[in-house]
Amino acid sequence: TGKTIIGKATVERFINTGLEAQGGHRKSWQLLAISTIGQTIKQSWMENATAPTGMPGGDPKPGYGIMITGRLPNAVAEGFDVRTTPGASIKAYNSSTGTYDEPNSTHLPIYDPRGYMVMVRGDRSVFTHNGDAKPTTLRTKGNFIIGDHSVDVPANSFASIGNPYASAIEINKIVKTGGVTEVIAFWDPLLSGGYGLGGFVYLAKTGDHYIATPLTGSYSGPVKHIQSGQAFFVQTNAAGKVSFAENAKVSGSELVMRQENRDSRTVLFKTNLYGINPDGTAFIADGTLMQLGDEFSNEIDRYDAIKMSNTSENLSIRSGGKNIAVERRQHVNDFDTIFYNLTGVRAQKYRLSFIAQDMQRQGLDAFLEDIYLGTKTPINLNGSTDYDFTIENIPGSYASDRFRIVFHAAFGPLSVTFISVNATESEGDIQVKWKVENENGIQAYKVEKSSDGLSFYEVAHINAGNLNEYNWTDKNAYTGNNYYRINSIGLNGKDEISRTVKVLIQADPSKISIYPNPITNGVVNVHLSNQPSGKYSIRLLNPAGQIIVHKVVTHIQGNSSHAIKWDYKMARGMYQIEVTKPDGLVHMIKVVY
Repeated sequence: TGKTIIGKATVERFINTGLEAQGGHRKSWQLLAISTIGQTIKQSWMENATAPTGMPGGDPKPGYGIMITGRLPNAVAEGFDVRTTPGASIKAYNSSTGTYDEPNSTHLPIYDPRGYMVMVRGDRSVFTHNGDAKPTTLRTKGNFIIGDHSVDVPANSFASIGNPYASAIEINKIVKTGGVTEVIAFWDPLLSGGYGLGGFVYLAKTGDHYIATPLTGSYSGPVKHIQSGQAFFVQTNAAGKVSFAENAKVSGSELVMRQENRDSRTVLFKTNLYGINPDGTAFIADGTLMQLGDEFSNEIDRYDAIKMSNTSENLSIRSGGKNIAVERRQHVNDFDTIFYNLTGVRAQKYRLSFIAQDMQRQGLDAFLEDIYLGTKTPINLNGSTDYDFTIENIPGSYASDRFRIVFHAAFGPLSVTFISVNATESEGDIQVKWKVENENGIQAYKVEKSSDGLSFYEVAHINAGNLNEYNWTDKNAYTGNNYYRINSIGLNGKDEISRTVKVLIQADPSKISIYPNPITNGVVNVHLSNQPSGKYSIRLLNPAGQIIVHKVVTHIQGNSSHAIKWDYKMARGMYQIEVTKPDGLVHMIKVVY
């Protein structure tokens, strides 16, 4: 207090790259801030190297600095180590465009109030993509930033802001005015994801500290401080300002931005997404956090965090038409639903880990619904529940809305349980069978079909008969994948959906078919299997031979489907689809309505 440092000083930030056995991490992006003014990018983080990294003079101080690449046509002439694509290894977030700006030269001043997203592979001796990662220290020299400091942030945007001081600061003493929300985001190099390059974590205020989600990686407990050399993101719903003052400074510094571990008894519901490696080990990919209380609103407001995309897997909560990373809302009630949005996944095994804290309430149950498999899994409302699943190269398997959690008041057992669903080919037809138990209050079953595993339509309606096993034959199977699922219809209006099954019908060298037949949903699809390329004339004829619909479609060699909308006002009876091929041959198919 009342003292000033006169002259220049050097500030160092150790990056624990490569020492995974000692709490470090792999090569990753870092969201870093600068607290001195006076040097250029090249003079500081590149150690004023006289040559590109890997060349004589390219590593003047082992253990310090990083390789910095650019994608300008004249990148090397502008001081970058090498020209690279698709982007530079140093960039700053532009709130106006929602993208990252890359510097045009390393001879520009390194200080930027936004901080930088920087790829750190190790010190300047690591100059190849496959080189061994090593720890490094990044340093800048110049005059300290002291006294009050503020940054203006635009409306309805994300904004990157660097800790301006050569000191850790207390988050609660950062002043946010205008439309700046209460949630901030850090970049965590230990959040592996599919590419192992880090990911965003979100901090939600609870009492005198913040809780991070995913609650793992660098942030294994409540968070109070922003470290020296660390930048962070804020969100706005109107223009505002983020201000810092000297009284925000605190003693001490943390390695790799680690925080102390401390418990909190706030009512929470956390969801972590893990990827499962072939050897059975798991890596954290992403996560969401819900805080529940009477003081919160179910509307999206300044206490909720909009999701920022990672480079690989992304898990969020779909609420209010937006993807949310942290949601603060009132306590859940009967039939409340958490809709998850899962993107960026690959064909491999994953795990959803649910951690509920003090959510239990008399008579309230929660179930994870896997739409693709048609399963329901009970969720512990005061403890942990793990759910393993596999992503396949099937659209329904990696659909973004595959998972949801539904809360129910305990009104007794589920109305039906699907034991099995199977579909097999038999002489060109497909036999669909399903077994059930606990068939209480079921009115009927709908057999639903799809050509892509995403968009299903009803092809059969089977009345329930207190049986253990049901079956139905699809006589309109078409070449390629045929997907099926069973949807039970309860007397109470509730539906239960089974898992999805698939049957592949091998290509027929010359086949034109339609589905569904009879017409059930107002659309008839004409499926061309292994037909030659060209224009096809498709006409729908009534029993008197009159043309009801006529359309011309262009078919590329292989398989394609073309929809014809049905008019429900037409009389019931036998109609015909007439398909004229490019060579003039006519194919007739009867269709029942």
